Amino acid sequence: QPSHSPTPTKMVLWLASALTSLVGTRRIATGRATTAQMRSFSSTSEYEQALAAEATLPSGFQVGTAGFRFSPAEAAEGTRATMNLTLIVADAPSSSWAAVFTKNAFCGAPVTVGRNRLAAGGDLQAIVVNNKISNVCSGSDGVGDSEAVCAAAADALSLPGGASSVLPASTGVIGWRLPVGEMAEAVPAAAAELQRESMLPAARAIMTTDRYPKLRRASAAGGSIVGTAKGAGMIEPDMATMLSFVLTDVAVPRAELQRMLAAAADASFNCMSIDADQSTSDSLVLFSSDNGGPTNGNEGTWSSNFPLRGGKNTLWEGGTRVVGAVRGPGIPRGAVSYEKFHATDWLPTLVAMASGRPWTASIPPGEAPYLEGDGVDNWPMLRAGGAPGSSARDWLLYEVHPGDRWAPHSHGDALVLGDLKLIRTGKVNPAEEDGWHPPPGEDSTATRYAVGERCDRSLRVGAAEAGQCAEEYCLFNVTADACEYHDLAAERPADVARLLRRLDRFRATAVPVVRPEGCEPVRVPNSRWGAGFRGVSWQPCDGPMTPPGLTEVASAGRERRGEDLFVLVRGSGAASQSGRLESVA
Repeated sequence: QPSHSPTPTKMVLWLASALTSLVGTRRIATGRATTAQMRSFSSTSEYEQALAAEATLPSGFQVGTAGFRFSPAEAAEGTRATMNLTLIVADAPSSSWAAVFTKNAFCGAPVTVGRNRLAAGGDLQAIVVNNKISNVCSGSDGVGDSEAVCAAAADALSLPGGASSVLPASTGVIGWRLPVGEMAEAVPAAAAELQRESMLPAARAIMTTDRYPKLRRASAAGGSIVGTAKGAGMIEPDMATMLSFVLTDVAVPRAELQRMLAAAADASFNCMSIDADQSTSDSLVLFSSDNGGPTNGNEGTWSSNFPLRGGKNTLWEGGTRVVGAVRGPGIPRGAVSYEKFHATDWLPTLVAMASGRPWTASIPPGEAPYLEGDGVDNWPMLRAGGAPGSSARDWLLYEVHPGDRWAPHSHGDALVLGDLKLIRTGKVNPAEEDGWHPPPGEDSTATRYAVGERCDRSLRVGAAEAGQCAEEYCLFNVTADACEYHDLAAERPADVARLLRRLDRFRATAVPVVRPEGCEPVRVPNSRWGAGFRGVSWQPCDGPMTPPGLTEVASAGRERRGEDLFVLVRGSGAASQSGRLESVA
């Protein structure tokens, strides 16, 4: 192998393992790839010379390639790209062919066509392969595009079985559409290059990010078997973005060939990893609900976080703790976790998951430094299935304000540190949502609540003690007492003081609310929009619509002040020394 890259030997050995597994499965050859077969090369040219020496095609096959330039519709205007088209053609239609595909249900269009061909049980005579574009998530009829390329190949080769005897394969950029017209025009050029000597042109033409071609050959039962593959990364699980084509002139019944190929792939390609990255067609799905549920349907809905305390407009657990569901590669299935995860953690967590490196490495140069409250990378926690102690955080900041001036506008202050929660409710904390309210019509005594196991055996229903935690801070153990029944502040004053010190650290960095004087959010009934609308919605302002430093308000906003949810505001240009607006309505 060339000293600057381990890729050739690694890929060639794996391909050798697949080929010897395939022939060994039918006992037409003995032995498997071993460390004794490892070879090293002093240069790229020496490596490719070794490949050329064992690239002889089995009898009855031809290979031809052609390259062309095109302008991707999705790229910037004037962009030109190069695509290679490869034809692998048998002299006659064959019923002895087999295939295995990625197990990803969300696969590319060529995989869909290939699966259909395999299920139909028809003969195969040709394979048409393109690099540069994968025909995945193209925003168009990807299957139709693949079929059109197959039809062009069948016409150029005068195949008696037509397009259904051609298997398509594509690799490259995701999200771009195949240039079907240009590909159809390039097919005759590839057909004109068909030759019976070497597989190496195909091994080179199918490459994308590969630094070197991969190829291996073996003797089998008086014939030969030769294979090539492409893939320099993202080949988990089960080949993923990898392509491999294996040809043989040994007669093997179709059913047995399919069994042999599947077994060989499981013992080789499906065991391998290069960079631990998986296909970009793999999916990570996450779902997180809103911040708590309204109580007793008082916002026109029937959602509820019972038996947790409080509703959507509070800092109680019922207004802040939500259910989340995550599923994807690397995340154990069936795990249930009560570990701490804040909404701000999604950015660093998903960046770290997607990049495979510390998320801070992706922060753009010159961006303001991230502070303690800006979120943490919790990807390790998700990979651990939310095991106890796996979260990167031991605290959750719910709400804090920069001084008493803003107290009339707040829900209060709340912080969780470890098992303990410190809370003081604010003046806009609705008293009717302070208690424990099951959904209307639900019998809480006959319903099993998962989080109820972390509350008292007898769940509380109804209003809470009037004014509790409104003047003095309360302290709850929200691990053992998730429903916030038992205030521990009087018993544990040292813990109250400790959490207050932590809360004050955040208070020191709080920024005053950007709000014009006299402008307060207001709640209005949705019935104003029509008799069929229920509940309430919020408007941003019930006061003057022109904050200090702004001189002009859109006329529609003036005429309908108090009715529009959004008002266009223009600055005078002298709003601040920098010319930027200091506040908006």
